[in-house]
Amino acid sequence: MESITKHGHTYINLACLSFSDYSGSLVSVANIKAICEDSDFEDSIYEMSYGQWEKLDKWGDEFTSQAVVDDFKCSDPPMVVKLWGSHGSNCLWLLECEATEDIIACLSDYPLLDDCLHSELEIDAEHSAWDSWIRADLYATLEDSVKELADNMTDEQLFTCYRKAMETENEYPINEQGDQVWVDVKRIEVAYNNTIVETN
Repeated sequence: MESITKHGHTYINLACLSFSDYSGSLVSVANIKAICEDSDFEDSIYEMSYGQWEKLDKWGDEFTSQAVVDDFKCSDPPMVVKLWGSHGSNCLWLLECEATEDIIACLSDYPLLDDCLHSELEIDAEHSAWDSWIRADLYATLEDSVKELADNMTDEQLFTCYRKAMETENEYPINEQGDQVWVDVKRIEVAYNNTIVETN
């Protein structure tokens, strides 16, 4: 847990509230989504870049507008600050106050706010990976005769065969960084070939 003071207000960040293309996980993605969609905070979320956040309380900084300073230098500053940066980086800082104390305590004890939301994001990430590269990589492993069968199958049928092959080999998608998913295609390629043949 980190804390920082901006214009007399303390903000808290936890490791499970940060992710990028190269770090973090779907746990962080789910936590940030859950907080940003929480109706208690919908009118108190402030988005800015990491650079703006760094310079926020540095007087004389010509790149920080007075309007932004005024939003924080008051008795009712934003409760949630969402930072964004290069390489898909996202981070939340929570104002240390009564409204956020339960969330901070919960995440300090168990780093996931919503198990159901996390599961939904896992499914979405796997489907995105299927569309992006898994389907094509698995197709490349098929024998020519099996490719002919696959060419006459719907995408839904092929995805079902992929999932059956995963179950056969007791293999699971692995969340790497952010919302990126890795599947060991090499390990399931034989089962995938067999499943397509069996389906036809």
